Amino acid sequence: MSRRALFGATALITGYVVLGLALWGATPAAQTNDSYRYFGSGDFSWPAIFEPLNGGIATSFLYAIAHNETSISLIQVLVSITAWSLLALAVLSRLRGRWTGWVIAGAVLLFSLQPAIWSSHFALASESLTFATAALWIASIVWLADAHRGQVLPLVGTTGAMALLALTRPQAMLAIVPIQLVILVWWSRREHSRLPGLATGLALLPFVAFAGVRVWQIMNHDRWPFRYALANLVDKTDSFRAYALDRMPACDLVPAALDGPAPWTDALALEGTLLNACPETYLWFQSDATSAVTWTLAIPQEALANFLQVMPNLSLVSWNDQTALPQWLFDVILPNGNPWPLFAVSLIAGIVLAMLSGRQVRITALGITGLTISVLSIVGVLFGIWASDGVDLGRHVYPIIPLISVAALVLPATIPSARSRALPLAQERQMTATASSP
Repeated sequence: MSRRALFGATALITGYVVLGLALWGATPAAQTNDSYRYFGSGDFSWPAIFEPLNGGIATSFLYAIAHNETSISLIQVLVSITAWSLLALAVLSRLRGRWTGWVIAGAVLLFSLQPAIWSSHFALASESLTFATAALWIASIVWLADAHRGQVLPLVGTTGAMALLALTRPQAMLAIVPIQLVILVWWSRREHSRLPGLATGLALLPFVAFAGVRVWQIMNHDRWPFRYALANLVDKTDSFRAYALDRMPACDLVPAALDGPAPWTDALALEGTLLNACPETYLWFQSDATSAVTWTLAIPQEALANFLQVMPNLSLVSWNDQTALPQWLFDVILPNGNPWPLFAVSLIAGIVLAMLSGRQVRITALGITGLTISVLSIVGVLFGIWASDGVDLGRHVYPIIPLISVAALVLPATIPSARSRALPLAQERQMTATASSP
């Protein structure tokens, strides 16, 4: 970037940092229903760090060290500011100071201030660090695309960012791992060498294994799968409820709870009464018959139809009513917390800005395959979360939603294109300097 662009980037990031710290000072931190698990007991709680229900260890590790609500929220704000600033800088660097880069970078920083993301920094749960590490991973992809041939450090950077995400939100690895493999294949083909990609892939194996173990522990926990099954009875009328009522051992308490005046309260209360009243039904709900894999495979058409019916009306969770920017702005871009209008706008804007940046996409079979794998992995994980969770879908889809809107805005203009591959780096920089000069 030119000296003027560097000055502008410094001013942009400085303003973002000042705004973030000012907002932190005006917003108190608050505990959530899950906070007690992350804190554990004492000044440094190893049991809390390795509690399976906590998922990743990063949040518990932070809370065990800080153990103070104000300090934790400050650290979460600083980590978030750093991650989103790096993403904005990566975009500016990749687009060599083009005006389109400034538009995307500014939109990225604005995006980080939306209620679902910003409010998470003041809620003592895992979402704040999850959003930050996911933003850092997207930034690492942009830096990787900007790397010169032969540079391995950016590849190490994207591997490290993915490892941090695995330690923070292991469940996200179900979507991230296939996408990372696509990135490694692209890198190997670009470098005409499989060794760097293979080495970094092997370096990720311990983190992927950790994520797999944590997901398995959550799925086989003594309490939560049973509770989620009861919630699915209420939440999924056209799919899981019909499946369960048709296959479970008969018990009058179940339909009575569902047909009563307070189905959510009555159904979840079955957790304490079902064992003594209907032990066979209790055991059925505790068995693999209620797992997401089992019941969706048993009635795939009904499950898919119910999923497609629910997702368009998804509403994201915010932890408090305070916003970083005027509420009317977020009411426009996120009506009722629904993320899909923002995703559509981000995707269209990302494509248009990519075209205005001079990106010319070359459609290849390998590119289509990589895109298909990425989309299917995201949709598959969203489907799995929906099928498993009848309680808190609007929170457990994090960080995939809303971060896919960031990817849709950023990646079209920053991923390599036919034109950018054909141009020598010096020539591309000369063209950019000429286009940006007054």
